[in-house]
Amino acid sequence: MCIVLSGLKLAVIMESIRKRTLAGQQLGADTSLADGMAMATDALAEMGLAVAGGGGIAALGR
Repeated sequence: MCIVLSGLKLAVIMESIRKRTLAGQQLGADTSLADGMAMATDALAEMGLAVAGGGGIAALGR
């Protein structure tokens, strides 16, 4: 359960940083990194959902 919550929480945090970066409100951030942040957000959310969907720890290896 902790892995699920951690993955989803990190996805929300990463998306918040990406949004501020694109809006020019994130200090020291390069907007060219926004695509990488979006990919990380998707991966973290998918990981959380895979573990929550019954994949357990084994879902982390997919």
